[in-house]
Amino acid sequence: MKAGIYEIRNTVNGKRYVGSTFSFQRRWRDHRWDLRRRGHRSQLLQRAWDKYGSSAFVFRPLIICHKRDLLFYEQCCLDAFNPEYNVCRIAASTLGYKHSNETLSKMRAAWRHRAPLSAEALANRAAGQRGRKLTAAHVEKMRAARTGKRWTEEMRAKMRGNQNARGVLKRPETIEAHRAVTTALWRDEAFRAKALIGMTRKPTRSSTGFRGVHRHGRGFCAGVCNDYLGYFKDAGDAARAYDVAAKQRFGEHASLNFKSEPPK
Repeated sequence: MKAGIYEIRNTVNGKRYVGSTFSFQRRWRDHRWDLRRRGHRSQLLQRAWDKYGSSAFVFRPLIICHKRDLLFYEQCCLDAFNPEYNVCRIAASTLGYKHSNETLSKMRAAWRHRAPLSAEALANRAAGQRGRKLTAAHVEKMRAARTGKRWTEEMRAKMRGNQNARGVLKRPETIEAHRAVTTALWRDEAFRAKALIGMTRKPTRSSTGFRGVHRHGRGFCAGVCNDYLGYFKDAGDAARAYDVAAKQRFGEHASLNFKSEPPK
């Protein structure tokens, strides 16, 4: 496969489209495919194709070069020929191209009035994502891409700005307003009943075989509803501490590790 710069020339009026490619044959085939199904990225070339027909256009290589020099020679040809069918004037970039106000209005209206996804479509999307696991090779690629990555000063400034904006949530007036809303909700009996049902769900058993007990270093730690109870050398002691805290919090609805044995 030969890489280089090419032109698509209109033999009727002499206008052209300039581009770069790794394979001339494949790129000409892709252009014809897009033009025939009326989906080419250049509307100017698409309109001319529809008006004059496919027989009016010829594909011709201009420069054969190494792959690393493609953008350089493409920009040289864009500057020299000023091709009429190219929408963007910078090689491999949309920099400098601006949509008209009419186009922006159409895009905005289409986005605003788009039809919402049906329940079936949402269910299919959820089913497609449920249980999906990345392969080991994919995980390794992601890890390699992030290893040694350093944020630029501009990116660090943006991140600091986002953190400062989040600081609004920590203001005393914001916390007080949130507390007032939560208190009002908790006074509602229906809401309180639903909340209690969610809080009394049985916690899953960890690898230690006890609810609320997890291995930590050479010992075990216990916790109830994200409340840390302490560090224990024996898993049974951690389980008994969990039972005591769970019974104090949930009463008779608590799920205990030792039902037949009273917690010590």
